[in-house]
Amino acid sequence: KTTTATNLATALAATNKMEAFDGNTEYLDAGKAYFTAIKGICDVEYKQAFDLITIEGRDLTDEESAQLDKVVTAMVDKSNAALKNMQEAQKVFANKYKFEIEETTAAETK
Repeated sequence: KTTTATNLATALAATNKMEAFDGNTEYLDAGKAYFTAIKGICDVEYKQAFDLITIEGRDLTDEESAQLDKVVTAMVDKSNAALKNMQEAQKVFANKYKFEIEETTAAETK
């Protein structure tokens, strides 16, 4: 079974082996930063959220619910910021090297 953590580790390992393209590492560095940020979210916030939602035998207290809201908000904010930074670097790279960016759906990537 492949996990998100395994996929992220594989992606980080692959990007760490890549060399600069035409002497430029900005897009590569942005990709590394993105994968590192998402791995950090999985290692910290997802674990915190999972720990809260798997409390057995009772409902969450108001304090626990508030903590879960904070954790989920942090996950969304961090992942959106990391994605935005990578997409900006991708646009700069694509423009510089005359590549065309095409949007795909999750179903198209399987």
